[in-house]
Amino acid sequence: MPPWKRTRFLLRDCRMMAKTGAVSRKQQIARAAMEIISEEGLHNLVMVKIAKRVGVTDAAIYKHFRSKDEMLLYMIEDLEKSMIERFVAHIGNVTDPIDQLYTLLSFQFEFIEENKGIPRIIFSESLQQQNKEIKVKIANLLTNFLKIIKDILVDAKKRGRVSDEVDVEAAASIFVGMIQSSVVFWALSDFSYSLRVRQAPLWREYLRLIG
Repeated sequence: MPPWKRTRFLLRDCRMMAKTGAVSRKQQIARAAMEIISEEGLHNLVMVKIAKRVGVTDAAIYKHFRSKDEMLLYMIEDLEKSMIERFVAHIGNVTDPIDQLYTLLSFQFEFIEENKGIPRIIFSESLQQQNKEIKVKIANLLTNFLKIIKDILVDAKKRGRVSDEVDVEAAASIFVGMIQSSVVFWALSDFSYSLRVRQAPLWREYLRLIG
């Protein structure tokens, strides 16, 4: 069973948990924090600004998160759940593995554009050096994403949709790499253009590669 289908059970549990006020407030705080990171950068993420944006006191924030690091850990977990849930919705009834890969590429660019704080968290070397638990969470997120791509490529190979000579491990890493490099340059440009302008040429070259 593909990873995105196995996660349906996890997401069901998460939605049930979200019915409680505490989780709902935590998600609200996490979204506000992501907005601040997107607009001002990770270094400007402080409890006072988060509290003001949510409309609560600093003390109310600390009821849910004992520290900024604890909040970032929660944000990474929430980010992965949200990303998988929305990808499942995007994939819908798409059965062809090549179409699934294109849908995944398109979705990733769309999702990251909507959450500009993502690259500032995922690619922050200083953050990962300061907190090993955050480093592990980020590594797990990327590893799970890589597994989804590999599963799709394995299916594509079995169905003759890609060349028998394709190295699945390498092809999956290249897929992740072209997203990562595009996002890094986009972030360095201060998000001055749409990621989607890179989608068509990247996809064309990737199709040529996996033949």
